[in-house]
Amino acid sequence: MVGGGAQTDNIVHRMAMEDTVSWRNKKNLRYLYFMLFPCLMGIEMTSGFDSQIINAVQMVPAWSEYFGHPTGGYKGILASALPLGSVIGLPFIPLLNDNLGRRWCVMFGSVTMIIGSLIQGFSINGT
Repeated sequence: MVGGGAQTDNIVHRMAMEDTVSWRNKKNLRYLYFMLFPCLMGIEMTSGFDSQIINAVQMVPAWSEYFGHPTGGYKGILASALPLGSVIGLPFIPLLNDNLGRRWCVMFGSVTMIIGSLIQGFSINGT
């Protein structure tokens, strides 16, 4: 059931719309959100750590020399490339999820991360 349109009867959506009890009054949903909160904060903390490393490495002379002594906006783009990529991709993710399904999108993202990690891990400095 991918990309349900007007002709499909989505029983889960209908049940959710008819449910009048708030999530705050459901013990199982409170527990679920409580357990997911550390995972979400962990993602934010590691993202902040990555950004911190990128900003700190800009003070290393070898990094500055390798990238041609960047200044101004170019240095800012180099530092914000990680969160900028997330923001640029955000509007397209719901469309992909609706058309391809969540399983394939997660699979594609995971395979992309593995390939990127392998490329980074096995790369060598050519100079």
